[in-house]
Amino acid sequence: MTQRFDRLQCADWSEYIAPVIELPWLPYATYSLQSAHSQHDSCVYRSSILRCVVLLLVAALFAAVFSFGLPAPSAAADEGQIHDTPYDIDPEDVARFSLMQYKFFRVPDGYTAGIWGILDPSEVELPATIQIALPTGANVFWFGPVPADGVTPDTPPFDSFHVYTDEEKGLDIYTATLTDSFEVQIEHYHWGEGFAFPVRSLPNGDHMIRISYTPLHDVDILRLAAFLPAGSAARDENNVEFLGTGPTGDPAFAMTFHNAQALETYTVEIEYAPPEITARHNQEGIAGGILVAIAVTVGAVAAVLGLWFFIKRRKKPYSDDYDDDDAQWDSDD
Repeated sequence: MTQRFDRLQCADWSEYIAPVIELPWLPYATYSLQSAHSQHDSCVYRSSILRCVVLLLVAALFAAVFSFGLPAPSAAADEGQIHDTPYDIDPEDVARFSLMQYKFFRVPDGYTAGIWGILDPSEVELPATIQIALPTGANVFWFGPVPADGVTPDTPPFDSFHVYTDEEKGLDIYTATLTDSFEVQIEHYHWGEGFAFPVRSLPNGDHMIRISYTPLHDVDILRLAAFLPAGSAARDENNVEFLGTGPTGDPAFAMTFHNAQALETYTVEIEYAPPEITARHNQEGIAGGILVAIAVTVGAVAAVLGLWFFIKRRKKPYSDDYDDDDAQWDSDD
């Protein structure tokens, strides 16, 4: 299981990086969405106002004439929209994840969050119905299965899925069916109403990132993780796990909970020194090391000189003007 996690750890998210964005770890779906908006905007600017008006009038006329003759939409047509009722399934028939990871990624506008869930092939058979809970109002931009060779920019999301808002629990419940993969991913923007910025400054100049997640069902292993800015240093590395660094040097840290309980909120707060403080401490450490080296050198030189003078004085107990031979002859006279 650990091998599979490490494989997806790299193949899963590293493929999502948009090289045209300066800040790291922009998921591919986010980049695709922004690219689509850019192309759409350029088309609008190239279109004339008159053409837009004509197209709107034609569309309105077409809808008015043919709307009564259109067939009623099928049940699958509005899959992916928020439903008024929960998904009709026996809770015992929902496949349970053996591992879930909830991780923050740094992007230009703030943070996105990704959930990665793994089913145990020895306990679950495909097709399998899975459910993932997100805080109510989460703006999901990608939800789909993870292929055996990892996620790529061409990996398609689910064709259809069910979303139900459980107001009592304060959760949006996403339901989908895995047919040829035991792994699933869902990504959402971590901003907007109900989503506070996860990082705050501390009086000592450090920063604190807060990660919280509420699993819908029991899960054997729940990992809460986040990428920190490149050059940051976690303060308490004994209680958090270092996962490695991204391609641009962003370190990732996490805390793991075993036998996480359904509908219980798990929270991790990781205190870290931001890059500017880490750099200053490194400079101060270098300067302090130089001063210590100078002090040690001066002390050593002083000790050698002191020993030399002491030995020199021990070798000359009498004056140079005193002659032993002369003293002997004088005494005989």
